Amino acid sequence: MQAIADATTHLAAPGRTDARADSAMIGPNAITRIAEAVEAVEGRSAVVDLFHLAALDAMLAEPPTTMVPEGAVTALQQALTAKFGAVRASTLSWIAGQRTADYLLAHRIPRRAQALLARLPATLAAHLLLKAVQRHAWTFAGSGQFEVHYGPQLTLTLQGCPICRGQRASAPVCSYYAGTFERLFRQLVDANARCTEFACEALGAEKCQFRLVWHTRNDSRRAGKEIATNGLKAASIPGSP
Repeated sequence: MQAIADATTHLAAPGRTDARADSAMIGPNAITRIAEAVEAVEGRSAVVDLFHLAALDAMLAEPPTTMVPEGAVTALQQALTAKFGAVRASTLSWIAGQRTADYLLAHRIPRRAQALLARLPATLAAHLLLKAVQRHAWTFAGSGQFEVHYGPQLTLTLQGCPICRGQRASAPVCSYYAGTFERLFRQLVDANARCTEFACEALGAEKCQFRLVWHTRNDSRRAGKEIATNGLKAASIPGSP
């Protein structure tokens, strides 16, 4: 058990100075993966137009490799919606989220941790993965408040979401996060995992909320209830102390 905990502590991005800094910062994937997704689907000229609309030409010319101001992420998401419309923007953000997860799997989550999580019951794998995500929420939530709720179903919440800030929509718009969470869960918890945003601040909700579900290895509804009731005692690992 300790080996798993030690391995998952390395899910992180470089460059943190102070999680409570006055000027909130977010990892560069929220910028660079959007650029990649838009170029892959819409072409290079669309990327240039998008970053110009967001007044982020410099970040396109020299893609960031360290934490970026939260405002830049918000501006890029607003420009994405303005340029492509809510539906198309949501699709592009989802693709960018999936690319972000692929980057984390390749560069931020140790292979050892991935191998350990893949061998565990989904209940325990989900708990450990979400603990790691919570520890490093500052890398994607900025000034927002990220929480994990273990109840009848696993629910992730983000209050003060930088992705949808300043937007008003008729459907949830934070597909960047949903895409990231779903890819991570499919790779590390269950191949059939799904992540759906069912409440969004852009719709007037108090906070953005994401539901995680899966249907093999064990049931996600039962998993959330077990963890909420019994903690890690709800899951057993043969041979562990």
